[in-house]
Amino acid sequence: YIGMPNTGWGELLHFGNSVIQDKVLFASRWPLMPFRESYEELKQLPLKPEVQEKWLWRNAARVLNLKIDQQLLIANALYCREIQALRFRWIYPIALGD
Repeated sequence: YIGMPNTGWGELLHFGNSVIQDKVLFASRWPLMPFRESYEELKQLPLKPEVQEKWLWRNAARVLNLKIDQQLLIANALYCREIQALRFRWIYPIALGD
């Protein structure tokens, strides 16, 4: 929705790529929308790759004064994906045939 023309979000995307790129934090709509969908929507926005990274985690890490290693971030993402898959199997066992 944000990336669609004439929705009123054009200014955020325009200035988000430049002037305010260090002032935006990513937030998902979980539990109303799966985290992955929110993430994929953000990845489709017309943002520079370095701005996407800032919006997704660098700005939050800076605000919270966290020192985050890129490898640790990747490992955590993989771990979260595994946990999500396990949770899905636990909540919906009939759909998966377990």
